[in-house]
Formats: sequence, C-alpha cells, structure tokens
Amino acid sequence: HIMTMKNYALAAAILANQSCSFAVDAFAIPTSSHLTAPRSISCLHSTKDHIEAKRKEWSLDGPSSSLIPEVIEQMETDTEFQELAKKISKIGVDGMTKEERAERRRALEDIGVPNFMKFVVAKDDEENVQDSHIQNNRLYRSHPTILQLNIGLYCNQACTHCHVESSPLRKEETMSANVAARCLELLQNTPTIDTLDLTGGAPELNEQFRFLVKMARQWAIENERKLTIIDRCNLTV
Repeated sequence: HIMTMKNYALAAAILANQSCSFAVDAFAIPTSSHLTAPRSISCLHSTKDHIEAKRKEWSLDGPSSSLIPEVIEQMETDTEFQELAKKISKIGVDGMTKEERAERRRALEDIGVPNFMKFVVAKDDEENVQDSHIQNNRLYRSHPTILQLNIGLYCNQACTHCHVESSPLRKEETMSANVAARCLELLQNTPTIDTLDLTGGAPELNEQFRFLVKMARQWAIENERKLTIIDRCNLTV
C-alpha cells in the first residue's frame, strides 16, 4: 500500500479505489525547502472520517453558495437552451460541431479571412525555408510544447456560447483516474512540453483536477523541469 510520487499507475489505482479516493491531499507540495525529499503514503492511514470529510470538501455539487441549482432552474425554463437541447438530440454533438464549423467558415469569409489551405499555400510560397513547418503545400509536425487536457464537461454554468455545451447536467463525461495517470506519464516522457493546460467544463469540479496539478507540480520540482500549469477557470467555481 506504499506509494511514491513517481508511481503514477499506483496513484491512479488508489484514486480509483472507493475506499481511499479522496486521500490525495498527501500529494500536497511541502512548504519546507526540502522539496526533493522522497514522499510516501499508506492507504491504511486514511480513516473513514478523513475520507468522508474529503468527500464533503470536494463534492461535485460544491458548497451551499453554488450556482448549480440556479443554473439548472434556468436551463429548464430558458427557451434558447431548450431549442439547443432539441437540436443536439436530433443531430448529436458531432453534428453541432460540423454546423458550427460551417457557420464560422462563412463568418470568416465575410471579413476576408482566407480558407486555411489557401493560407498554407500562400505561406509556403512566401517562406520557402527548409526548416519551415509548411513545405510543399503541407504542414509538418513540430515537437509539442503544450499538453492540453479537457478533463470533463461538468460545469457549474451552462453558457450558450460554450463550444462543448458544458453544463451541470454533464457529470458522466469526465476523465477517469487511469486516464489522468496516463496523461501524467505522457508529460513525464515528453521533454519538450513546458505547459500543462487544463480545461473543461469547469476543470476544478473534476475529481482528477487536484491529482493532475499536484502530481505534475511535484514531479516538475523533483526533476528541476520548468512547467507552467494553466487552469482555464470560469472564475465562479
């Protein structure tokens, strides 16, 4: 039951385990100067009272001041949202994405923004540099520097402009502990990444949010690696 900070697979297993899924405060970054000291945790030390306290502290429904009840009530009465919900049920989220893409393309054409491939061809003709990412009318992949993770569509708001239709009703579409651990492994094994970008939904309401931030920060400190962590917060969580 002993887990070190580098054992991401075991960390995921512990988080996925119902009996100790909220014991992740043990990953908190120490305030002392000994940031590289080995750290470990035993699930046996997580009492039922401690776990229950964490359940309440990190409840997806949040404190009594949450916007969620008000938002759900508005969703039930808002005409625009009801029309959108009917449209999604008819053509699906993928269909909505295609329709939005077509509308965006038409809007860009109206203001004179060229088609993307026309832009690629023009840039290829302009640059014609051997190490350019655009050559022979094709895009070539460079080394990734940003790992952006959408960790769930659950949100305390339901904005009409949200491009992924997040809302308080979308609790099931969320990142699992195993996937979060795999993402941390990819971060560890990709030395060019210097930014971890977390989005949603409201990422802070996802159970893996603290796990991802604390583990990534601790790992970056222990390995003397520069890492910027971005939380795309809606400022109301």
